[in-house]
Parts: sequence; C-alpha cells; structure tokens
Amino acid sequence: MSIQKLTLVKIHHNNLKAFKNLEQSYEAEFSNLTLKMPDENGLFKTEHEILPNDKYIGYLLYYNQKTPIGFCLVNISDEVKDIAEFYIVPAMRKKKFGSKLAFMIFNKHPGPWQVRQINGANHAVNFWRNVIKSYTGNKYNESIVQDDHWGCVTKQQFVA
Repeated sequence: MSIQKLTLVKIHHNNLKAFKNLEQSYEAEFSNLTLKMPDENGLFKTEHEILPNDKYIGYLLYYNQKTPIGFCLVNISDEVKDIAEFYIVPAMRKKKFGSKLAFMIFNKHPGPWQVRQINGANHAVNFWRNVIKSYTGNKYNESIVQDDHWGCVTKQQFVA
C-alpha cells in the first residue's frame, strides 16, 4: 500500500494554469447557486483573474506531489482572514483531503478567521461546520448574515 502524500504549494505563475483549470470545475459546480453561465468558449469568468495579488493568497493541494486535487484562496486584506474559495475535486472527496487542506491553511495563517457559505450550499455548510468544530474543539460562532456580494450566507467565525 502506497503512502498518500499531500503537498501544499502557493499559487504562482508556474502553477497558475493548474489553478485556473480547477477553478473552472469549481465555478461549474456552483453554477446552480450562482447562476453563472459559461462564455461562448465554454469557460466561466472567474473573479480572481490575476494571482498572486495583494488581496489573496492562493494555494494548490497536490496529491503524491504531481496531481493537483484542490485549492484554497484566502482573503488576507482584512484583519479577519476569509476563505474566499475552496475546492477539492469530487473523486478525492470523502477521504479527509478537504479537512487536511483547511487545517493546513488555518495553521499557516493564525489569528481570527471567517468562512462563509452561499445560501443553498448545504454540503458546504456541513463540511465547514465539521471542519471548524474539529479544528477549534467546538469553539466557534455561527450566524446567518446578509453579504453584500452573495446575499444570505452562513458564516462561521473562530480564532486559529
């Protein structure tokens, strides 16, 4: 049995294409909630056209050092860090890779955090509740708030 190795790598120009490709899957998966449609080339317009930048730090999660299986974008522009986007490819879900990615991100950026889930993304709400509960020992706050960009969202707040 082989050992599964996960590697967290910052998104830079040399791996930006891998991120952009995974981001298309992410946008497609959430299109039923965001109502985004692809353009005439079948591509979704993404909000993070230029990375890295001063507002976001992006990370790719690699499986066995060569296969990108997920990503996380962290908004670092405010005092409270925010998970802007988070994605694990469907074939790698239910294997704790998402939890491991989240823990790596929180450990890398200690301090106050918030994580928000768009209305209707019940699977994401459950995922984040479980991850944050495990990470904090159930020491977090959750609320339903009105977000300027996404409308009604579920929000968890905690300190890493």
